[in-house]
Amino acid sequence: MKPFVGILGNIMTMKEEGFVGQERGYLNNTYINAVEKANGVPIIIPVTTNEENIRAQISKMDGILLSGGVDVDPILYNEEPREKLGTVNPTLDEFNLIAIKIALELNKPILGICRGLQVLNIVLGGTLYQDLDYIDGSYIKHVQNSKPYSATHSIKVDDSSVLKEILGENVYVNSYHHQSIKDLGNGLRAIAYSCDGIIEAVEKIDSNFVIGVQWHPESMVNHCDKMLNLFRYFVNSCE
Repeated sequence: MKPFVGILGNIMTMKEEGFVGQERGYLNNTYINAVEKANGVPIIIPVTTNEENIRAQISKMDGILLSGGVDVDPILYNEEPREKLGTVNPTLDEFNLIAIKIALELNKPILGICRGLQVLNIVLGGTLYQDLDYIDGSYIKHVQNSKPYSATHSIKVDDSSVLKEILGENVYVNSYHHQSIKDLGNGLRAIAYSCDGIIEAVEKIDSNFVIGVQWHPESMVNHCDKMLNLFRYFVNSCE
């Protein structure tokens, strides 16, 4: 039987006439496509703060995919909001925190993407830079204007990491973030960096498969075998 991959959903506040102010659950189809191409069964886990229901859903999954989204509220890592902080959503934050804690407790394989990497880091006690402009030495463009499947900058992957085994040499990624990891969470180690020193990937030490990446591999799987390999390795870890 193919493994069930639970993908954490997202929410947005509607602005359309007739629905103004309502919150709508959604998930970009690129996540669904990536899991299916890797031979997994994608299951969307909707945003809720009902811990009992979240646990019931995650317990039935073989692995958990942490999707991207808006900025994470800095109150979660004991910082005041700075001028360049973007939109935050406390309900989404609470849902993510509960879900990740349960997934770690149940020893589920986890792949975190962009915001998913960042919230994983916070759950484990880490912190974020609220904007890359607050980092001395950050100089490359991390929010690209080109198509999502286009790779725009290189990363250096640690030779000792499983990510190196998955992606190999000469790795180029897309980029859609203005925040990044500052202090690593407990039990995490950085396993990839951009050329200007931004942490691009982490793994949890002494775990099965718990990896977070700062880019969006789900948007690249139709055009890049390396990114499809990442999803295949993750889905295989869920079996």
